[in-house]
Amino acid sequence: VALDPATGKDLWSCPSPVNFGVPNAFALEGQWFLYTCRGELIRVSDGKKLPSQDWIIKEMPVAFFNTPHVDGNRVYVSHGFQGFQGDLYCMEIPNTVKELEEKGLRQVWYTELYHDRYYASPVVLDGLVYNFSMRGSFQVVEADTGKLVYEEKIEGVTGRTFPGILLVGGKLVTGQETGLVLVIEPGRDYKELARYEIGACRSYLIFDGDTTYVRTIENLIAFKNK
Repeated sequence: VALDPATGKDLWSCPSPVNFGVPNAFALEGQWFLYTCRGELIRVSDGKKLPSQDWIIKEMPVAFFNTPHVDGNRVYVSHGFQGFQGDLYCMEIPNTVKELEEKGLRQVWYTELYHDRYYASPVVLDGLVYNFSMRGSFQVVEADTGKLVYEEKIEGVTGRTFPGILLVGGKLVTGQETGLVLVIEPGRDYKELARYEIGACRSYLIFDGDTTYVRTIENLIAFKNK
């Protein structure tokens, strides 16, 4: 659904299967488009659905949870279902609106990931794509080729990973619902810099200057960064 921000009036609606993740937006030749975790491509001006991937997971049709990551003219999307499927796609935005409207996004590569749900949204940094599955599998693949660099089953991750991966001060910050927050060094080898316990939590951390805010299940907490 698109709403007029001044009045709240409905501008258009586009039928879409169940999708818990927020779509991401990109601009091309001055026009805006949305892309969902299911591979749906929607024109912002009128809500028209353009040629789309419309990915499905047969074992669990509603297992689409995160937000695609847009990096330049490429879009990275991960999803899956535990025990059955794990997918990471790299899609390319064409050079013209005409081509986009006729053919949609082009698949550059596909990589099979750890078979799990993916609540956390992927992030791209310095040619690497970082993913974190529901059950604590941290994966890094090459952004250009989709080749797996490493996969690390992080010790101590006992709950589900809901928050996405944040890039803060050149470091990766993520966590999971028992309240474990992880600080990870970007790169081609797994290197954990720190971990903290903040109480049961499903939210992103918010960084503002030298203060970090987080809404846990029971509290709103502010931390002073050292």
